[in-house]
Amino acid sequence: MPRGLRPSQNKRTGKWVRVVKAALRTYDGAGWREHVPVHVGLEFRFSRPRGHYMSDGVRLSKAGRRFREPTGRNIGDGDKLTRAVWDCLVGPVIADDSQISAWSGSKRWCQPGEQPGCTITVRSYTMDCE
Repeated sequence: MPRGLRPSQNKRTGKWVRVVKAALRTYDGAGWREHVPVHVGLEFRFSRPRGHYMSDGVRLSKAGRRFREPTGRNIGDGDKLTRAVWDCLVGPVIADDSQISAWSGSKRWCQPGEQPGCTITVRSYTMDCE
């Protein structure tokens, strides 16, 4: 990615940015717009490729059993997906991404019947420093 290009401008994360921004349009506006520290938790869920299934579309193929987690190059880097979501949170939820003092994230395959997407959790964050 060229220097100075925001993750939201990256063609590989553009889809996530559009989806998150669309979801935030329905957000009620109660957020952390003042500069208080927050924790952001992200869980990305991806649909398995067709090649991971046998011809019946239910049982996992050899390739599907080999790839237990979404780690392929075409799935997306966790750090780029995370930064893209952070960019979307600025404005509707937080004042600036510098407020994010702690974060966690994971990527996984969807369970049967589950929709691909991302669960975003934002909560206030305090660290005891004694």
